[in-house]
Amino acid sequence: MKKKLSYQIGLVLAGCLLTGSVVAANQYIAKKPIVKNYMTIQPLYIQAVVMMKQGDMKGDMKGDMKSQSHDKHAHHHGKAREDSDIHLEVDVRTAKNSPYGFPEGSWMPYLMLHYRLAKKGSSWTSQGMLVPMAASDGPHYGDNVKLNGAGRYQLSVHFLPPDIPYHADKETRVEGWWKPFEEKWEFSYFGVGKKGGY
Repeated sequence: MKKKLSYQIGLVLAGCLLTGSVVAANQYIAKKPIVKNYMTIQPLYIQAVVMMKQGDMKGDMKGDMKSQSHDKHAHHHGKAREDSDIHLEVDVRTAKNSPYGFPEGSWMPYLMLHYRLAKKGSSWTSQGMLVPMAASDGPHYGDNVKLNGAGRYQLSVHFLPPDIPYHADKETRVEGWWKPFEEKWEFSYFGVGKKGGY
């Protein structure tokens, strides 16, 4: 029985390697999500990814790379995977009893997230926007990021509330949006192919 089980596990692992279906695990920057303004917030990173905007696949679908390269509306957002070390994400979900009209556990849309990374013990910093995007495990805010080698980093994220109108009448009102806020975390990056890195 043990030999049969080992053989089956070996076949599964071999299949994963042949098909490239092994997916790197999420590296959680915070051990637990924080809860702020009726939102659960979890920062993490994975290996850098290829990101596409609507229209980017136009040339590929037609088998015409020339039409894609000359389409002024077709472009990638953020850094290319080959120029990045990680794909930085912040997962934002609606917490229990939210007064803002979004159901518990749902992705919180329409936010603006600005991040700043600083390497501890150095003057190196990097900053940018984490934009909304879709992935197989659900929508999130993220972007590819280039780090400054292995070391200890501080991540600061500035959260701006949704820039959409909301109901204010007695019958259907929701609470007014929360004020902008900032959260900070620290994490260690060990480099590509190392424990805690890729």
